[in-house]
Amino acid sequence: MLNVLLVDDEPLALTHLRRLIDWEAHGFRICGEARNGQEAVEMLPAARPDIIIADIDMAGMDGVQLSGYIHDHGDERVKLVMLSSYDNYDFVRNTMKNGASDYLLKHRTSGEALLELLLRLKEEIRLSERKPDGLAFMERHWPTLNRGLAETFLRGLVLGHEENAAQAAEYLRRLSQVGSGRVVVAALQASDGQEALGLRTASEKKQRARAVMDVIRQSLEQDENGIVADLGEGRYAVLFAFEEERSEHAILQRVRACLKRMADRLRLFVNVRLSYGIGPVSARLDRLAEDYASAWSVRDGASPDGAASTAGQPIGLTLRQEKALIAAVEEGEASRVAVILDDIFTGLKDADSLSVTIPHTVSELVQLADKIWSKLGSGAEASYDEGEWPTRQEMADPNRLDEVASWVKSLYAQLLRKLGESLRERRYSPYVRQAVALIRERFAEPISLEMAAEAAGITDTYMGRLFKQETGVYFTDYLNGIRIEAAKQLMDSGDYRTKDIFERVGFSSYTYFFKVFKNRTGMTPQEYARRRR
Repeated sequence: MLNVLLVDDEPLALTHLRRLIDWEAHGFRICGEARNGQEAVEMLPAARPDIIIADIDMAGMDGVQLSGYIHDHGDERVKLVMLSSYDNYDFVRNTMKNGASDYLLKHRTSGEALLELLLRLKEEIRLSERKPDGLAFMERHWPTLNRGLAETFLRGLVLGHEENAAQAAEYLRRLSQVGSGRVVVAALQASDGQEALGLRTASEKKQRARAVMDVIRQSLEQDENGIVADLGEGRYAVLFAFEEERSEHAILQRVRACLKRMADRLRLFVNVRLSYGIGPVSARLDRLAEDYASAWSVRDGASPDGAASTAGQPIGLTLRQEKALIAAVEEGEASRVAVILDDIFTGLKDADSLSVTIPHTVSELVQLADKIWSKLGSGAEASYDEGEWPTRQEMADPNRLDEVASWVKSLYAQLLRKLGESLRERRYSPYVRQAVALIRERFAEPISLEMAAEAAGITDTYMGRLFKQETGVYFTDYLNGIRIEAAKQLMDSGDYRTKDIFERVGFSSYTYFFKVFKNRTGMTPQEYARRRR
């Protein structure tokens, strides 16, 4: 007989479970019933359950907390089944991470489904009892052991300790979620004032290192696909993997965004400062040592041995240059932006260690462009860059300095072009800005000039005159333009039929949509859709 503990804060639910099958006829015995997680915990020593069936949503200690307790303190052989009222796997994902075997939906659980699950768990328990303790331990802890092995190979590869780098790289791919796509390695350094002053004990350093690793792992689970290795002395290597993404610029944007969020979390939760450098986009795991060294060399302008990488000269942008560049972009002055960039790259010609200085400066300029785009480009396209990036090797070649400078200037030129509409909107009066915001936010709804005027607190006559004067088009024409652009994006996605789109973007009839679309694009919706295919 296998002991089964039932846990639910609804008496009717417990009664229903108890009567759902003939428990003892199938080799099971209900060893107890608990009304919440805490009561179940208190019953564990005496009841000694083999299987626990618990509701996930209970007052006091709920099912998620109970699964965590059993995972950390209970018998690892106990099988845990969660009951959920929601057909949503995400809702029970945390319990599955804590070792829950399966879950059942309350409103769909039948006697047949429950018995099928119980018999499967019974067989798993029977097989596990026949296995040697070592094998059973390996199976139970394989996810953790797997991660540890992957981190060990990552550590060996970035430090250059693997004699057969190609073989170690293959092991790393098999043990982790790296896959066969493109990868980026980042070099991280975590530090705080206590450690800098030598005030931390060895035990405190270990505790802090564990906390830092936990935050980094959590960030990777939430934000990107990757693994991290602790290299000691507050140094970490993070390997990001991108199976589908092919744009080098998009990959680096995602890496920078993830590292920034990671740094914010570390500052907030662990009270440490994170500095980092980012290596090149690559598909070669056997070159991680070189890529990590490259990433470390541009981390806050320091080289791996801690020496300044430009013999005491400043690396990257000065505060004056950064402010001037931001102001010129925000004003839309393309010629002034080009002059400032020329000044920046002319200054680099006199710097030492150009192979380090150039990539670091370019990285700062790209980060600044991304920051400006995220601030001013909302509501526009997802990205401002459409071209190919130079490789890290090309950036680090002093003989290519002029080529790299030209590429950066073209990047900022694209940024200015894409920001054109947003920058113009910043010069509108508050009334017109409010009307434009209304259009962008609610274009799919039946909005009108009268609604915009009422929201702004002015007459519709005054709003109409002001809108035409500042934007150059009438309110309805502006609204239709936004709707047509949205329609084109839906067509480009290939997920919608042409005749299903007009209502989704706010047009009251297909005939009117057809007329406006052809007037603005010079082709019918069907012709546009065929051309895109």
